[in-house]
Amino acid sequence: MDRNEVYRAAPTKAVLVERIDESWGAIWGVIGAADEDALTRPGEGGWSVKDHLAHLAAWERSLVALLSGEDRTIAAIGGGGDKLGSAIDEINDAIYRRWQSRPLGDVLADLRLGHERLLAVVDPLTDDDLLRSYASYQPNDPAAPADPVVGWVVGNTVGHFDEHLATIRGLLGPAAH
Repeated sequence: MDRNEVYRAAPTKAVLVERIDESWGAIWGVIGAADEDALTRPGEGGWSVKDHLAHLAAWERSLVALLSGEDRTIAAIGGGGDKLGSAIDEINDAIYRRWQSRPLGDVLADLRLGHERLLAVVDPLTDDDLLRSYASYQPNDPAAPADPVVGWVVGNTVGHFDEHLATIRGLLGPAAH
């Protein structure tokens, strides 16, 4: 996504927060009516809805870390995250392994808490803050890109929620549509 696409996706903080709220509400609207069996039943690729929710929570924790100047991988995974590289598939696999055996209630609580933390970190930001570079939020990362951080905020919230929502609906079947 180039800078213009990112800006069109969330031209102001107010629009960004509105879109985050809409996508977040859509996730909860779909999973809210599902029972525990439906949320924990593995799909064709092995992941259950619970696994997708744990994945979303981890990437929101990572985003909070990004905006707070902390290590994103450690925030996403926890202990041992510092031993991983930056390959997305490797990180996603570690997230899956860490959360796969945890109870649904723990995952849902982590998802809610992580989202509240994210909103608390985004709240004081201004439109100009969202246009600051990723690197300005991660000054200790020599590989940090110079692109505006808003792209990561959109990508790890609205874009990520919407991407997984389609899969979650598929896992839950016709009742989720």
